[in-house]
Amino acid sequence: MTVGNVVNSIIFLALSYPFYKRLFRPVFKKTLKKSGFNADAISFAQKFFVIIYVTVITLISLSLLGLQDVMVASLASLGIAGFAIGFAMKDVVSNVLAGFMIFVYKPFRLGDVISVENKYEGRVRDINITSTLLKTVDGEGVVIPNQIVLSKVVVNKTRFDVLRRHFEITLVNSPKIEKAFAHLKKALKKIEGVSEKKEPGIKILNVNLEKIRVEVSFYQDRRLSKVSNTELFNKIQLTTVRELKKKGFKVV
Repeated sequence: MTVGNVVNSIIFLALSYPFYKRLFRPVFKKTLKKSGFNADAISFAQKFFVIIYVTVITLISLSLLGLQDVMVASLASLGIAGFAIGFAMKDVVSNVLAGFMIFVYKPFRLGDVISVENKYEGRVRDINITSTLLKTVDGEGVVIPNQIVLSKVVVNKTRFDVLRRHFEITLVNSPKIEKAFAHLKKALKKIEGVSEKKEPGIKILNVNLEKIRVEVSFYQDRRLSKVSNTELFNKIQLTTVRELKKKGFKVV
């Protein structure tokens, strides 16, 4: 190793970062955008490429230093170590591959509310190389390995704008109960956030001489309201009960 080798290596290292930051990364990002990848997938690809880029730069620097033997030994070591590490870290590799599949197929995106196997539910806050971070309604952070997310049943509760919602209500049974049902449907349609294109439904669940318990279903359109799904759902239930009481129908 000579002084010239050291100088060449330093110059190469000094130029490699600006080259990546100002030239290669913008072109790489622009190419991915043109290919239809979203921001999350582009971020993932950039993180993955940085690992490869740093490895290649390191090997070239060793070569410029005149340490070809070290470079060859490093490549051989990388091959052997890669096999050993790949076997030992097969779960990590699986999570990385699963993360890539998530970015490509986009079963959910940042900001979506998802439920994984009915065990973990929350808003997607981050999707990285190996895991997905959810924030629950209680403010807790749940980190789920991407392999689990990809291989299990995932319900995306905010993927579509129109959702079918339902709640139960118990009324005092009377000869005017059918009028109560008609008024209930009419009141639902007037509430902001309820779709007028689809008719609300009423299903009788239990009935006796004194009471009647029904399931009220409707279609909630997130585009028609600026509040959250939960706030809107609560508002719809409270407004419905209030309107029934105004018309003289007794709610238990």
